[in-house]
Amino acid sequence: MEHKILMMGGRRAGKSTILSSILSQLREETPGDICTIIDRTDYTQQIETKSGPIPLPTLDIKQAEIRRYISKRRMNTEFIVDMSATYGKASYILEVSANNTSVELEFIDVPGEWMRANVPEHQQLVSFVKQSDVFIIAIDTPFLMNTDNDEGQCVNKVYNRINEITQAMANLKIHSESDKKQIILCPVKCEKWIQEQKVETLVKKVTTAYKDLINRWVDCPEVTIQIMPIQTVGGMYASRMLPAMLYFPDDEERTGMSCSEDSLTGMLMDKEGKVIRRKEGDRLETDKNFEIDFTDIPLSWYKLNGKGYSPAYCEQPGFHVLKFLVEKEEFVIKSRAEAERKELEDSNVLWRWFKTIFNPTFGKYLPVWREVINKLNAKRLIKTDGDGFCYVEQKVN
Repeated sequence: MEHKILMMGGRRAGKSTILSSILSQLREETPGDICTIIDRTDYTQQIETKSGPIPLPTLDIKQAEIRRYISKRRMNTEFIVDMSATYGKASYILEVSANNTSVELEFIDVPGEWMRANVPEHQQLVSFVKQSDVFIIAIDTPFLMNTDNDEGQCVNKVYNRINEITQAMANLKIHSESDKKQIILCPVKCEKWIQEQKVETLVKKVTTAYKDLINRWVDCPEVTIQIMPIQTVGGMYASRMLPAMLYFPDDEERTGMSCSEDSLTGMLMDKEGKVIRRKEGDRLETDKNFEIDFTDIPLSWYKLNGKGYSPAYCEQPGFHVLKFLVEKEEFVIKSRAEAERKELEDSNVLWRWFKTIFNPTFGKYLPVWREVINKLNAKRLIKTDGDGFCYVEQKVN
């Protein structure tokens, strides 16, 4: 039985990076005597890009790209990461196995542009919301933290698609008191604030920014809301935000070079942090590729922090999803036993839900998976607090 985990977030917020890091870290952090993880994704899938459909890149390839990207950067040199839009949705399937039984988790990665209610693909997103049990909302942390003024707050809402995600989540369907749902608010690119021990500020920013989403669902006993900051790279440090510009060296140039103007020196820097030397006849324009909903989105610049490729806590969403599904089915079994005792009552909505909608994930193997969770807990591999990890249990004022 596959369970759908819907990945939501803004443009290039890091959803596919989360997935590749989850797979890599699960393999490294999960003791083989407890369970094993295999990538069962159908890589014949085609995803849409600006230049046409391409084969879906494997998660292992994505992981190798991240490692290579970090290895090519130099210390004390600023650079920007790819912030261009993506177009097609992708579906990744991870198989978790234990004691000759397995469960498949389907992670659906949808582009940030699908969050907008006025695009044709939005109805597909709404359908996925109705079908899914778990929602992982990727939060681009540099934009989240750059909200000390009205302009920063506006940019964060637009770039992280906060209002659109909140509206899309209003389509969440809960069929009975046994139909549990899990929402994971997942700040990524948060290395700077974790390492500077500003996790309380980070959590406060998350709850404030996603106030409407939290307040909509936090009092619903069927919905669990968690905050899980993860470091998908570890060695990359958010530096600052600068306006997105295009540099044209002459009138013959049509595309332009992506760059920003250093606010301290006034020098132009290309995406690798190299200085662009101005000359007569050149020109500088605002890069309209980074205008979203009439809002100019700045470029987020990074530096290396000397830690190399060293992700942290990326396995946690996977562990927590598995734990949630096991606990959900245990709750269903208890509720079903109660419903069976009332089977003769025609108005029993809970019993009708069991008969028509609910399909067990683990079935007779549920004790095996309870033992998996118990062993993970015994080894303290499932993180529930510290470093910004917490359950959201009350409304935000």
